[in-house]
Amino acid sequence: MRTPLSLSLSLSLSLSLSLSLSLSLSLPALAHAQVALSVAAPSGTSYPRYVDRVLAESPAWLDAQAAVRAADAQIDIARVLPSARLSAGVSSVDISGANAPNSTQIVLSMPIDYASQAGHRVDARIVEHEATLALADAARRQLSQLAAERFVDALEASLVRVRAIEAADADATLLHAIETRATAGEATALEVGLARLAAASGIARRTEAEGAERRARIALSSLLGSVDATLSATGSLSIPPRGFDADALVEEALSHRPEVRAAQLREGAAERQRDLASALRWPELDLQVGWIHSFASLAPSLFNQPEYDALIVGATIEIPLRLAWDGDLRAADASIERASAALRAEELAVAVEVREALAVYETARERLTARESTLAEATALRQAATRALSQGASTVVELLAAQAAAREAEAAYVSAAAEHARAMAILLALVGRDENVL
Repeated sequence: MRTPLSLSLSLSLSLSLSLSLSLSLSLPALAHAQVALSVAAPSGTSYPRYVDRVLAESPAWLDAQAAVRAADAQIDIARVLPSARLSAGVSSVDISGANAPNSTQIVLSMPIDYASQAGHRVDARIVEHEATLALADAARRQLSQLAAERFVDALEASLVRVRAIEAADADATLLHAIETRATAGEATALEVGLARLAAASGIARRTEAEGAERRARIALSSLLGSVDATLSATGSLSIPPRGFDADALVEEALSHRPEVRAAQLREGAAERQRDLASALRWPELDLQVGWIHSFASLAPSLFNQPEYDALIVGATIEIPLRLAWDGDLRAADASIERASAALRAEELAVAVEVREALAVYETARERLTARESTLAEATALRQAATRALSQGASTVVELLAAQAAAREAEAAYVSAAAEHARAMAILLALVGRDENVL
């Protein structure tokens, strides 16, 4: 038959073991599997579905698509040919009293685009349209990157909330066990006070985690067209680490990033504008064709002219005094230089961004590895404290300290896993890959 002391110790031991069951394996290789990194909910939203919603509803994406349509419309505007002008009126009215003939005329004047100005305009607008398409693709990729960051934040917040709830429940169970032991005279007032403090802290952490999760879920709506309070993320932060070559990533980014493509096209558009500026310096030329109807002026008029019709054919050419100035050409040349400088700056910015993102990812990867090791050590420490308490070689205070260290290691591990997933998503987006890591 068990004594009250043995019953109390047995109860305390069973409670302590139940608290540490989720992290009871001491092998470092298995410690990773003991901390859940997946969030599953029947009504949750997966990352691909979330990205689809972002691209369907985001005002930023709708604005990018509208810019593409506007650039396409500019091509049609550039194709518009100069309009003909039709003039009509009385060309001659006798006001001298000499019975001179009166006449009327109609003249059609047609501007001639002999320097292919319309063609140069169309070429420039086509290149600008392609640049706008590239910028729209850049906006899409940027939205995908932001969506990945928001989604990782939401997954991390959900995991932290779940662990906070489990920890708070475990703290309450442990407090009850310690109070039971104190009733039996097997726990001190200090141990009871520390257990109550740990339970109160657990409740506070649970409240903070629940608030953080609500904020993260609301933040998911920041990329949508409206606030969806029911939106929740489902997925996993368990992403296998990878190794990357910096030079290869930079080369890939320069080949695939739409921002670089847009800068290249803007340089081409500036060259087309230079061609257009040269074409616009040609003198303006108009051809005219018209019809004159002259009324009769017979004897005793001195003119003695019968009624007749006549055809008018002529041309008007501009005297281009404006060619004495070349500001239009110099402005076009400066635009080309600026576009070339912008291209070089964009290429440099992409190279720097990719290398920085790779450095961040490598740091996150190393941090994750270190947190896995720390988690295994903290798990082993808590198991040792649990066994020592069951054998009477340790105190509740030591168990609480070991438990606090293990929970800190768990939280740090979840944070490191989230940072690793976030850093990888950002790196792949900056390289220009359409790859779903979540």
